Amino acid sequence: MKFLTAATLLTIASSTVAAPALVKDVQPLQIKDLNMRYNKGISMVQVNFDLYDPNNQDHNANSFHCAVNLEPNRPENRNIDKPCDNTQYDFGFPSDVKNIRDVNLKIRNLGASPFWGARAISAEVPGSSWQCYDNNTIPASPYTSCSWAGIMEFDVSAE
Repeated sequence: MKFLTAATLLTIASSTVAAPALVKDVQPLQIKDLNMRYNKGISMVQVNFDLYDPNNQDHNANSFHCAVNLEPNRPENRNIDKPCDNTQYDFGFPSDVKNIRDVNLKIRNLGASPFWGARAISAEVPGSSWQCYDNNTIPASPYTSCSWAGIMEFDVSAE
């Protein structure tokens, strides 16, 4: 009888340990006013967007701005370490920003429940919301400007 009770307890304990932990669903981030501008005269890319995180329960900190100025073709552009106004979040471009018409954006949350997401953004895809144009009217400072039409849903995964 003692053996049966011990065996039963061992079985229950091992199945409890082996049971999968409940994973909280991570909702997509929302990005609005995403725009990039490549100033060809000074070889500088300006990146700006507003980020909303529905996963952040602190309603005073779930909507904030992200911005950075980058020089194209620099190895450090690939680092995911450009901080947003809320420093629990950062972003970067794993394949650089040498062609703003076709970039990969990665965003991550460094908080208590970390997650990350990556998305390819290309104006070359027919019907894309990533819209770009060249402005060469001022010869001393030509530029290419791209912006996302509407709000981008940005899927993320828990780390």
